[in-house]
Amino acid sequence: MEAGLFRFLRFSLGLEGEVKGLLDGRQGSFDWDACYQFAKRQTLVGVLFDGIQRLPKELAPARPLLLRWLSDSESIRRRNMRMDRASVYIYNKVCAAGFRCCILKGQGNALLYPHPSSRTPGDVDVWVMANREELRHIALSLTEGDGSSLQESLNHIGLTVHGVSVELHSTPALLNSPLYNSRLQKWLKRNADLQCSNRIALPNNAGEVAVPTLSFNIIYQLCHLFHHCFYEGVGLRQIVDYYFVLKNTDISGNTDRDEVLLNTDYTDFTDRFSGNTDEGCFLLNTDCTDCTDSSSGDFEGDGCFLNTDFTDNTDRIGGNAESDGSLMNTDCTDFTDSSSGDFEGDGCLLNMDCADFLDSSSGGLGEVDSGGALVALLEELKWLGLWEFAGAVMYVLREVMGLDEKRMICAPDDRRGRLLLEEIMAGGNFGHYDERNHFGQGALWHNIQRFRRDWRMLRFYPSEALSEPLFRVCHFLWRWKQKHAGKPKERNRNCILTI
Repeated sequence: MEAGLFRFLRFSLGLEGEVKGLLDGRQGSFDWDACYQFAKRQTLVGVLFDGIQRLPKELAPARPLLLRWLSDSESIRRRNMRMDRASVYIYNKVCAAGFRCCILKGQGNALLYPHPSSRTPGDVDVWVMANREELRHIALSLTEGDGSSLQESLNHIGLTVHGVSVELHSTPALLNSPLYNSRLQKWLKRNADLQCSNRIALPNNAGEVAVPTLSFNIIYQLCHLFHHCFYEGVGLRQIVDYYFVLKNTDISGNTDRDEVLLNTDYTDFTDRFSGNTDEGCFLLNTDCTDCTDSSSGDFEGDGCFLNTDFTDNTDRIGGNAESDGSLMNTDCTDFTDSSSGDFEGDGCLLNMDCADFLDSSSGGLGEVDSGGALVALLEELKWLGLWEFAGAVMYVLREVMGLDEKRMICAPDDRRGRLLLEEIMAGGNFGHYDERNHFGQGALWHNIQRFRRDWRMLRFYPSEALSEPLFRVCHFLWRWKQKHAGKPKERNRNCILTI
């Protein structure tokens, strides 16, 4: 049955031209009730209804189910229009307060779909270039008049504005492992500026917002999936999102709409994890002299969004000249290995004048037509500890979405991939339907459930699984400190600290 559901999902997204053999021409030949429940669990109701609309009338579901499905789909369409307006409103308010920001996932991802209004929206996630105290003041200004429930977590503040759930992020992602989390925060910091410059127009004349570039989303959304895999679970909607990110980014050398992972050629490469830098290492020959720090504007070598010609880049959605994909044409020298802790030219992955590449760590996956773009990405994944999970996601994308190997960022990992797919099918959207998560109430049972999940993941992702209890303790201490620290009076109004 699962194979049939996956086929119909691909048909609904226009990835298969027909569903021959799945629907044999007789009404009742396909279990539409099971398909509807699958769509509800995975928040794919609107997407699968697009497939129903492509079917002949005699193959459609029975009228009562069809009308219910139609009603749900129309609600999703209206909600997307509301979320588009809300995203623009929140974005403009934050910018008006003097802070750079971008809208994560959500409505930006929807634009990659064949029918953006069919994607089930979540909340509005905003990455704001601000510290914690500034983030609190922004949240208070947004909730003034018609807002509620300031909920603080380690990396975001949650609130409700005009009935829309909003999260203001000081950093868009966290990892449990202290080492990999430290590297991730450096990677996010040096890529922040470009994401706030990549403006697109949302549908229905809602307005413009900044969204992350496709190349940034390849790593960021993979990290987001990894995080949710360890906490409550991952749903197929997030997998479909990631499919369209990869589908619209050509990492083999000919980019469709994003020019970031492109035209890298390597010489005298040594694995940057080995510590051998005699011949020079991965990010080589970069002149960082007239560079400015991508986030502060001060002279630094950080991340090297440097000496870059933005003129030939086009907005990944609207076709307007923007800074999307502008980690290009960078000449970098005198940097130090990113894994050593000295944060200089790390991240200059593009258009470095190199040849005769020798991949020492990717297992032979580096031999791509463009020379090194894929290998550069593989090195970033390894440096951030996402390599193994990336293989699991590639397996799921192959089995569910039929992703072409040319679009994959690494080789599929069948063993880890089967576990991930089982978790997705058992738990549904963010694990809400996972019976293993519903065996008790309260903080004690919640922590027991987390330990059980860590145990299931231990042999597949030992670093994250072993670090998760430590991360949870640190998070608890942080929340305790916030609860007992002095706070501005207005913050006491209805602030709730949550894990």
